[in-house]
Amino acid sequence: MNHGVLAPALRVFTPVFNERHQQIGVVVVGISLSKVDEQIANSRWDVLLTILFSALVCALGTWSLVRGLKRVLLGLEPHEISTQFQQRQAMLHALKEGVVAVDAHGEVNLINPAAEEILFSGPDKTLVHSPLLDDLQTVLQSGEPMYDRELGCNGLLLIGNTVPIRSQGAVVGAICTFRDKTEVSQLLQRLDGMMSYVDALRTTSHEFMNKLHVILGLLNMKSYGKLENTCCRPPTATRRTSETFNIALNPRWWPAS
Repeated sequence: MNHGVLAPALRVFTPVFNERHQQIGVVVVGISLSKVDEQIANSRWDVLLTILFSALVCALGTWSLVRGLKRVLLGLEPHEISTQFQQRQAMLHALKEGVVAVDAHGEVNLINPAAEEILFSGPDKTLVHSPLLDDLQTVLQSGEPMYDRELGCNGLLLIGNTVPIRSQGAVVGAICTFRDKTEVSQLLQRLDGMMSYVDALRTTSHEFMNKLHVILGLLNMKSYGKLENTCCRPPTATRRTSETFNIALNPRWWPAS
């Protein structure tokens, strides 16, 4: 950089060599510094507008990306997703019922420990030809749930409920919950036994109340002989005793006072 004839300028000197590498001249290129300042001043606004436009494009792109992620993540924050995932894992391990889920292509993508224990306890260690997987495929194609289905798998009789998984109105998978019917049958038998026991208690309580009414009536009538017979009679005779007591309570048979 030096002062030329007309104005300060930025010059570059480059030597010129011949084939023998001997310097035979010099090439000088120069540009006035006033033109450099003018070009910088003209380009300053262009650079500033370019930076502002790039920032605006980046902000719009970031906003669109965040909005898309929010929609995919159902509006959940990262810590909420982590919490729900941990709750889901704990729930799957705590369930006694087996849970098997498939994706939109029919591939198994979820199976809990209870399902593994039920399905893989026999000699067959795969689900390729399992009725359980057939129900999942059927529900995946039809979109209609199937409830209380009896399924045979590995020599076990299962009761399963299969429902579709929907996202924005489209079927994106299916899930099946099932349990060994043997346990359900045992629970039903216990429930039947409890109902029979309750019925027997109700009948016994009714007979006992009838007998108490008879005893109370005989005490009021001071029929102590009949009272002794009533107390010693077996429960099967309570009905006849009650009929006798009803007849005895008829005012027509009362003694004149």
